[in-house]
Parts: sequence; C-alpha cells; structure tokens
Amino acid sequence: FWWAQEYLDKLAIIDSRIKKMHMSLNGRGQNHAVSDYFYPEEYYVELRGKLPSHPTTGLMALDYINRCNANVISVFGFDWKASPTFTDLDRSQEVWTGHDYQAEYNYCKDTFFSQSDIVFRHSQWRSV
Repeated sequence: FWWAQEYLDKLAIIDSRIKKMHMSLNGRGQNHAVSDYFYPEEYYVELRGKLPSHPTTGLMALDYINRCNANVISVFGFDWKASPTFTDLDRSQEVWTGHDYQAEYNYCKDTFFSQSDIVFRHSQWRSV
C-alpha cells in the first residue's frame, strides 16, 4: 500500500527498545521488520463486527490494552478527530479514512469508559 511507507519510515527511526505493534489487517505480509507485534486478527474481526466501519488504531489500542486485564487504565488524548493528528495535520485525510468517529465515541463511552478501572482524562464529554 502506498501509505504504508510513511509509517514504516517513522517506525524505523524509533528506538528499538520501544516495542511497536502493527494494528491494521493490511500489509501484514509486507516488510514489517519494524513491527514487534501484530494486533490479533480475531480481535479485529470481533471489534469490526461491533461497529458500522473499520476501527481506528486508537480504538484497537484501547481494545488490546483492555484485554490485558490491567488494574487501572488511564486514557489521555482521545477526542475522536476533534483536533488534527500527527499523520493528518491539515485534516485532509479524514474524509476518506472510512472511520465512524461518532460510533467509536459511543462505543468507547459505553464499553470502556463505563468501567471503574478505566479512567478517561477529558474535561467533558462532547459529541463529535
């Protein structure tokens, strides 16, 4: 995939002591020497079945961490595309990503942030 090189280039310069996980089902067979782990395909399929579109990397990360049975999980920085990201500073890619940010917001609120052991650090809930 043409977009994969951007991520491979960025991952290649990260200190090798920092473990990296490839989240997408796309490109798993392509030169992923920079990835230490892969988000399990069965987790992706299960999560995808609960949403009207394919999940974002952030949602998959929350799902994966939640499955690790941590005592407490503190979540920072999620705003469901209310602000730009480092890979889309001008927000031009949002339109064609195929993500449903409102559905993910609702899913996170109901599934993760309703649990007492998962703390979402945000000043207020807002609709996206």
